[in-house]
Amino acid sequence: MALIKKQKTEVLKRLSIRIESNLLDQLTTYAEYLESSKDYVIAEAIKYIIERDKEFAQSVPTIPPTNVGNIMPQYVGRTEQQIGAKK
Repeated sequence: MALIKKQKTEVLKRLSIRIESNLLDQLTTYAEYLESSKDYVIAEAIKYIIERDKEFAQSVPTIPPTNVGNIMPQYVGRTEQQIGAKK
């Protein structure tokens, strides 16, 4: 058994957004504060919101909150059995 866990490799997709100038400045400053990229800060903020939004979690009860970003819209609200039947 390895003493160090294998590094996670995530599939990244490009997203282009337009935000207010002052919000971009704040994002840049926060990313610098964390010594991280703006991409990382945005992704972590989205994960944080989705994992804590109880109303949203109830709208997709069969998909764990940490995996919500990985689903396709046609799967939202369907059971795992229904999704499996579509494969």
